[in-house]
Amino acid sequence: MKRFVFVVFGVAAFALSAAGEARACLCVVSPERATPEQARAALVKDFNGAFAVFSGEVVGGDTFTVKFKVDKIWKGQFGDEIEMPTGAQKHGDDTYSTNSCDYSFRRGEKYLVFAYGDSAAEMRAHSCTRTRAAAHAAQDIKDLDDVWPHERRNGKRRGEN
Repeated sequence: MKRFVFVVFGVAAFALSAAGEARACLCVVSPERATPEQARAALVKDFNGAFAVFSGEVVGGDTFTVKFKVDKIWKGQFGDEIEMPTGAQKHGDDTYSTNSCDYSFRRGEKYLVFAYGDSAAEMRAHSCTRTRAAAHAAQDIKDLDDVWPHERRNGKRRGEN
């Protein structure tokens, strides 16, 4: 048994020393189920802290940017498409790095996005926020529609469902 423990610690120490600098994204989630009032208050807090809140389909992008065809905008001033940074950082030696907390979007998927930053050029979506696939965000989208008038794109008027 002692030999097994020694081997496990040895392998773990080697893996950690060889890994370089790597950090996992840690999201804090309450284990308790929120009441409807608590859920609404959390939504208001998240909305107020975001630079932009919108829904749309990923239609393009690359390692450094993601482009959305916008469906609804609850917060922010944007056209029919929004392009935002993915969070990947370029380095001077033709390399780049990413952060596990940055949200990974997939082309062709629709999302509800809570984007944070000081400007449209700097806004990013984080995996520990309400940003998620629209198919899993129906309640948040309904609550957003109930609380804030939205601007709907693709030829429809503001506030039109």
